[in-house]
Parts: sequence; structure tokens; C-alpha cells
Amino acid sequence: ESETPATDLSAEPTSDVNSVAAQLRATPPQMPKLAISAEFESDVAESDQRRAWVGADYDMWDGGRAYARHEFINSFSGLYGLNPEHERNATALGISAAYRPGQSVFSEYRVRDVVGGREAQAAIGLRNTWEVEAGTKLSASVERLAPLSAGGSTATALTGGAEFTGDSLWLGSLRAEYWDRNGRDQVFGSIGYGRKLSSDLTFLGNSVFSKELSGDRAFERTRLGIAWRETYVSRWNALARYEHRYDADPRATDAETKREAHIFWGHLSYRPSTPLVLRATAASKSVAGERGPVEFEEQSQLLALRSTYDLTTRVDLGLIGRAVFSDFPDDAQYGLGAEIGMLLGDNLRLAVGYNAFGFSDAEF
Repeated sequence: ESETPATDLSAEPTSDVNSVAAQLRATPPQMPKLAISAEFESDVAESDQRRAWVGADYDMWDGGRAYARHEFINSFSGLYGLNPEHERNATALGISAAYRPGQSVFSEYRVRDVVGGREAQAAIGLRNTWEVEAGTKLSASVERLAPLSAGGSTATALTGGAEFTGDSLWLGSLRAEYWDRNGRDQVFGSIGYGRKLSSDLTFLGNSVFSKELSGDRAFERTRLGIAWRETYVSRWNALARYEHRYDADPRATDAETKREAHIFWGHLSYRPSTPLVLRATAASKSVAGERGPVEFEEQSQLLALRSTYDLTTRVDLGLIGRAVFSDFPDDAQYGLGAEIGMLLGDNLRLAVGYNAFGFSDAEF
């Protein structure tokens, strides 16, 4: 948390929070339609830094429910900024009803800091999902937020989306959102696509974009890749990927107001024997941007090698080496680390590692 919490997120951290939490959810046997939830969290060192909430859901009829929740937290900046100097109370009461399968309407009353009642809001909206055909779904929602007293701001949110999963060879998704809060319009969009080109080859792609219409702040991430996997032997795996990143914020507190990067990745994995897996990564990037009125350009390359050896059916050891070159093969930075992993269950692996030395890079 910075010295000015919830306002200056670019400042260097000046305090840490380590906490433990417990949650309880119960349904009384005599009231099967009622669900009660509660959670309590406390800093392990500072007992006056804590968070607690209690809530309840009640199924009034088929597809309709009423809900309530109240939270107390020692923070202005959110879940990870506990501070004994801050206190905030928040309450939400609402009703949600499904008037058709996949379609619901909700009305919600939200109060912040109920002791003073200084901020109260009412929200109403619609959420809809339509299954056009098997494997094809469309979704839409609208929400309107209005203050019940002076000092707040109205907001409107519109969303739309589509999912395509009906074909055995490809799948895709689309989503678009529009926000208007206090005269500041913002749009967000995402698209994803995957197609099986053969039994061993797959194309993957996704992109997300966000833009403030009333300003120049913008964010974009796009990734396109080809994945090759030996379906029946599974000794070789490969992935080639292109990534594009764009960030622009003329009001940024640091010197960099715009940054655009093009990154090309190559990943190769080889299993020469049952317990041993060798992985190699090569990447190259080109970056251009602005630091205030000054334009800049950067280029660098990454090479990485990683080996993993299974000591038992559940325990493995790994060794990782990396190098970044700003002008290959000169101006190099190196990293070396090791890790140990354990298979806790099906598709669940826990690993810890340590880097003896290393480097930091914005894209790599």
C-alpha cells in the first residue's frame, strides 16, 4: 500500500499485509431455501486490521431470489489494503428474478458507510442469455446506477456477447461493453478463436481492447499462435506465437505515456525419456513509445532453457536458465533458478522455486 492509499497506485509500497481468513456457508435444515454466508479476515500481526461480512440468499420462487450483504473493512483501497486508520461499511439489498430461461431482471439498493449514509445508490438492470442453437449462445445486459443523494454520479453499462462451441473443429467468443460514468465513456471488447487444423496442429488467437472515448487512454493485447503436438507419441510439442501490446495514458505519473511492443515467441518441448522433459524458448521483441515529448525504440532477444526430471511419480526437480540480449550477443543479462514440484492430485501440481540471480523485463 502506498503512502496515499487508493489514489497513487504508482508509488512504491510502504507496508505489507499478511492475513488469515475463514468462511462459513450454511443452509438451515428447517429452511432449505435460505443460505447464510459469513467471512472473517484478520492481519496476523495487527489485530485491529480486519474485515468481516455476512450475507444471506433466499429462494422466493422458481428462478427468483432475494439477497442481502453487509461488509465491514479496515480499508479505503480494497481487499489488499488493510489499514487500521480506515473504516468502511457497505450494504447491498436486492431482488433477482428469472422471467425466462437465461433471462433475469434485478433491482439493488447499495449503501456505503451506513453510519453516515453519505453514499447511497440504486441499481436496476437486465441480464439475458439466448441459446440460438446447440452450441451458439448470445448474451446481453444493461445496468443503470443512480445516486439517492447529492455527491454521487450516474452510470450506465451495456454489454453484449456471443459464444460458439457447437462445432467439433473450432470455437469462438465475442464480447463488447460500453460504460458511461460521469460523462467519461469507455468501451471494452474481446475476441477469441481456436481451430483444429489437423490431429496434431491447432490455431489459437485472442484479443482484448479498452479505450476511453473522452480521452486518449487505451489498452490492447493480441496473441496469435500455432500449436503442434504429437497426439499419439507425445514426445515433441511446439508453439509459435506473435503478440502485440499497446498501452497509452497521457496522464501517467511516470515518464512513459505510450508503449507499443511486437513480440515473436518460439517454444519447443522434447521428452527424450519418461522422467525427463527439456524445454527451450526463443523470443524477440521490438518496442517503440514515448516518454513525455521524447520518442524511443528498443529491441531485445530472449533465450531460455528448462529441464524437469521426475524423481518419483509425484515429485520432480527443475532447472531454468535465461538470458536477455539488448544487442545480440552483447549487453546480456542472465538468470538462473531451480524449482521442486509435487503432484497433489489429478491435474494439480504445486511448485516452489528460487532464482539465484535474474533480471526484470516488461514483456519477457
